[in-house]
Amino acid sequence: MPNKIEASIRMAELILRISNVHKVAAFKRETLCTIETFNLMSPHPLTMELSKKYAEISFF
Repeated sequence: MPNKIEASIRMAELILRISNVHKVAAFKRETLCTIETFNLMSPHPLTMELSKKYAEISFF
């Protein structure tokens, strides 16, 4: 009988851990998506270089 109870407790702990792992994985995915979005929004290095040279090459 004690073995069944211990096995049930271990199974319950595993199920709770799986839920926590899913939550952590979802948070990590969301964080990575946010970082990727910010990377997409950052200007291209060539654009930055051209904007620095604009005063030298502009006719206006």
